[in-house]
Amino acid sequence: MKPSRELFDLIKSMSGSEKRYFKLNVSLQKGSKNYLKLFSAIERQNVFDEIELRKLIKDEKIVKNITITKNYLYKLIIKSLTQFRNDRSIDLKLNFILSRCKLMYEKGLFPEYFKTIKSGKEAALKHEKYTILLDFLELEKNLIKKDEIGKKDMNQIYDYESEVLDRIKEISYYKKIVTGLFIELRITGIIRDEISDHRIKKLCRGLSFRESKIQLPVRAHNIFLLAKYLECRLTGDLRKSMEFCKQRYSLILKNPDVFKDYLQDPKLDALEFHITSALRLNDFKEAKKVLSRIKKISKDSAELDLTFTEIEFRLCECTENEDKANGKKVITQLEDYLEKYEGKILINSENYFRFSIIKHYFMTENYTEALNSVNDFLNRRQTKLTPEFESYSRILNILIHFELGNYKLLAHLIPTTKKYLMNKKKYFRFESEIIKCIKKIISLKNKDSVNKNFNDLFKKLLILKKDKYNKNAFVYFDPERWVEKKIFKI
Repeated sequence: MKPSRELFDLIKSMSGSEKRYFKLNVSLQKGSKNYLKLFSAIERQNVFDEIELRKLIKDEKIVKNITITKNYLYKLIIKSLTQFRNDRSIDLKLNFILSRCKLMYEKGLFPEYFKTIKSGKEAALKHEKYTILLDFLELEKNLIKKDEIGKKDMNQIYDYESEVLDRIKEISYYKKIVTGLFIELRITGIIRDEISDHRIKKLCRGLSFRESKIQLPVRAHNIFLLAKYLECRLTGDLRKSMEFCKQRYSLILKNPDVFKDYLQDPKLDALEFHITSALRLNDFKEAKKVLSRIKKISKDSAELDLTFTEIEFRLCECTENEDKANGKKVITQLEDYLEKYEGKILINSENYFRFSIIKHYFMTENYTEALNSVNDFLNRRQTKLTPEFESYSRILNILIHFELGNYKLLAHLIPTTKKYLMNKKKYFRFESEIIKCIKKIISLKNKDSVNKNFNDLFKKLLILKKDKYNKNAFVYFDPERWVEKKIFKI
């Protein structure tokens, strides 16, 4: 293994219980355990440093053979983690039953064969593992020439198989909608015009039809509720989106067997989406209640998600209260985490946090830091991958330069920003009114005229807040308080 972060990242990703399991396992092995010294040295490192690692080991024999030891340790950890999950993995248990069925068949133990198939089918159905359930049905059809099969109605097996396939199609149908909605959220964000609205309605057309269905497989119902949450979030109905999060959380709690062995804990998933909607509404009471619930059910593996959720809550609260001192502390912590976990955070989440930093600095009148942050954000390659924050970051860029008195630069920046947003089809009335106001003001010298323009903008913002589409811009950035301050100061 080359001097790389692979082993470091693997060890740092391990939870406390996983580390204990690994150490217990290797303690039972005979022979030299030099790799444990390497494990401990990496565990003590906060940042990966190959040279420092060799100094920490203090064992010439290990240092000399560090590449071999690294490879061995890496494979040993992977094996340990796989074993650690074996006892809890529903898929592995079902695959074990499948293997047992095949063994019974090979041995000619047909009564035991059918008995094992029955127990496998029941377990697969209980956990809604429909693809594995199809494997058991295939095995059940396998003994068509044997006497045992004469006791079975084969039509029932084929009818049941057809029913299972329908359930798989139902789940796949909702997954397809959810994927489309996530893409819309990443690219467009909350809708701002009739074209986007029509696109979302077309994508969700089948949801209304299926909403009237009484019985859905639990997994399909979960994905359906996620789709409804995303639909409401995209259309700007954040209050209603929280209701679907509550329904989803309740469904998951009532059906724990179905949601075992998921890559990501669906309970945490539902709660994190819930807190996102609450924070977009500045409903800190609701967000605090949800955060408390997340802390209670979080496990070691979800520590990173919990940390970022807590930081998000604290930063939003500091921005709303214009708490400059505490906001700076939160941002320092956030920037450290973004650097530390680079590549492990979703691009959309990272861009949201970076945009939130710009917004906080602007709302707390720290315009120099706001300018540094917005320049960094607009120049990052990752920013282009999530255009959701595009127009709002560029509007903030104009307002930051305005506050810093860079009027000559604004004379060039305003038309280029307008042209850019128009080309991207993101130039709506919200953006237009702010840009027009700033363009007028930088050419004025009379305070009364400046005051009149800010008053006019304030009135227009109040009107836009009631508009079906333009009101959604205020979820990302609400300039109303800033305009009020300008009027008061003038």
